[in-house]
Amino acid sequence: MEPENKPSPPPTDFDQFARNYRDVHDVNLKPSGFPSDYFAAQKARILVEESPAPDAGSPLRLLDVGCGTGRLEALILAARGGSAGIQMEGIDVSAQSVEEAQSQQLPGAAFRVYDGQHIPFDADSFDVIVFCCVMHHVPPAIREPLLKECRRTLKPGGGLFLFEHNPLNPLTQYLVKSCPFDGDAILLRSGPAADLLRRAGFRVLAKSFINFFPNRGVFQKLMPLENRLRRLPLGAQYYLRAARAD
Repeated sequence: MEPENKPSPPPTDFDQFARNYRDVHDVNLKPSGFPSDYFAAQKARILVEESPAPDAGSPLRLLDVGCGTGRLEALILAARGGSAGIQMEGIDVSAQSVEEAQSQQLPGAAFRVYDGQHIPFDADSFDVIVFCCVMHHVPPAIREPLLKECRRTLKPGGGLFLFEHNPLNPLTQYLVKSCPFDGDAILLRSGPAADLLRRAGFRVLAKSFINFFPNRGVFQKLMPLENRLRRLPLGAQYYLRAARAD
């Protein structure tokens, strides 16, 4: 039984942005020509399309590490057309962000605060684990242990998705440096990210680069080409899809 006077977690930098996160992010992303929801919805679609199938007769269990205010969960529900067949857990070090996520009362989704290092779930709990542009906020010394915790809680045959900013893209570098909540960001390139996953006990199944062109001027006409460029390491972001190396 937990003590009645459980101490509150220490505040984080993201606590101060919890109630206006999307507004701040939208302003920061103006040079891209896209609102923040464009990128979050893109990741939700990728997860819906590429996640491994759950065990027969069981819902898909998804863990969002660094869930923030729960926007990804809301967009996954929209992409799937509802909460049938999915259970989502979101964890974050920002208590204020988790409070905002909980206030949405999303069906099939639950949110909790964690310590940033230990995944508060049993082994073999999840079909999918996702880091949605979160790893650059995780101190380098903690990244591998945290991924090993993810491996512990991922089911055999489950998948891990690591979405990240690509430091090789000049617009990405500018947006990260000008973002009010990216002051602690340490970006990692796709190669070292893949090596990090392998050291933590994962097999990297696929690497894709996304978001090559801003939604402005002549670049808008080039956007239909993006799916053909996924192997070119110049997109503003990338994602790695991995599985447990059993």
